[in-house]
Amino acid sequence: MTRTYAVIDKYGYRNSRKNQSYPADKLATTLLNQRAPKIYQPDPDDPTGKKRTLDSEATATIQERGTELASQFEEWVMKSPEIQAEIVKIYNERYNRSIVKPYDGSSLTVNGLAKQYQLRLHQQNAFMRIVQERRAGLAHEVGSGKTLTLLASSMRLQELGVISKPMFVIPKPLVEQFGREIYKYFPESKVLIATTDDFTKTIEKDLLVELPMETIMRLSLRTLNRELL
Repeated sequence: MTRTYAVIDKYGYRNSRKNQSYPADKLATTLLNQRAPKIYQPDPDDPTGKKRTLDSEATATIQERGTELASQFEEWVMKSPEIQAEIVKIYNERYNRSIVKPYDGSSLTVNGLAKQYQLRLHQQNAFMRIVQERRAGLAHEVGSGKTLTLLASSMRLQELGVISKPMFVIPKPLVEQFGREIYKYFPESKVLIATTDDFTKTIEKDLLVELPMETIMRLSLRTLNRELL
């Protein structure tokens, strides 16, 4: 890290009678490497004195102090945004192999958008992602402008020739509302309002085939429950 931090030795373990020592900095390193601290002692049954066995009592003590140290460390990190950022930076630079691709839509313009509306930053970036990837999941909360993002992306993909007849499948109770929002944001757009009554056996195929290139088509989910072709 760019700065040096120390662990006070109250978290360490020392038993001079058994000649055992487990310093606090060693404990911190062990925990950061996701290992359990253990303390060993000479095996009394080994005449050579080379064999060592686990000291259960000392190990329980150092593990208890390790739990306390981990809790204090977590509390310290959560209270320090600066430290959090430093840890994330170091982890990403040293270990992370996967980086989420950023999308910057600040330079994009939306032709046909009513002048009183502008895309917010998160909408611009989602707009750019859809244009680049041809797909995206907009997991924004209610009221964050998902409809405008969808419409703006659709218009740009049409301009680029990537799509010709964008279709929005909407829950039936929201079809009319969605249609009003299309005209609100893009008042000069040409929209086909396809309701359940428009899909009879005699006209449904012609309706789909004869859609003009610039049309935005909006359907209810119930309408699509039947096979159209």
